[in-house]
Amino acid sequence: MTSSNTSSNHPTDRTLRSAAGAMLTALVAVPCLGLILFAPLACRAAYDMVRFHVPVVRTFAAELPTPDFTDYLSATTPGYHLLLAPMARVAPEALWPLQLAGLVPALLLAWVLGRSIARRTGEVFSAVLLGAPACCSAYVLLSGAFVLPDAAGWLGVLLVLLIALRVAEGDVRLRWFVAGGVALLGLAMVRQIHVWAAAALWTAAWWSAGGSG
Repeated sequence: MTSSNTSSNHPTDRTLRSAAGAMLTALVAVPCLGLILFAPLACRAAYDMVRFHVPVVRTFAAELPTPDFTDYLSATTPGYHLLLAPMARVAPEALWPLQLAGLVPALLLAWVLGRSIARRTGEVFSAVLLGAPACCSAYVLLSGAFVLPDAAGWLGVLLVLLIALRVAEGDVRLRWFVAGGVALLGLAMVRQIHVWAAAALWTAAWWSAGGSG
């Protein structure tokens, strides 16, 4: 069974999706870069960055290749901090290189969201309009500007939900189950609280197997 919502791979469709992804990415990049360059370190997000997450990143960087996970300052799983640790070794004192590296998950989230919405709507404007509230939320902008794991976690949630939707629509191929498992594992390694997303994969598998009727 194939999904009736699946768009073609015509070059025009790919260009449309890429345009929507690029516009949402710019919508995140511009304010985040402004915050990185000009925002004072006086808000809650900046406090969490300086007090908790940056120290964890720098500690892991100093301990590589065998960081100690038994006692660190962040109340999250260590995946996000491990990803940034190599950057902390390159620039051990400055904050802005870590902030730029931390911006990447927020940009990827905007790119994937824009493309996935455009795939369904077939329009750039509607994809940007529908994706803008998520991209302009504090979970994305503040996490993109400061070193916080929220955007990385929500990127993982988005990937898991998109994979589950493909399976539920009837695109039942082994690669999607493997991709879903990898995305869920990565998500749990960044934000363990998002393990609930596993339910989406289970529901999609049940639905595609005929559980709906």
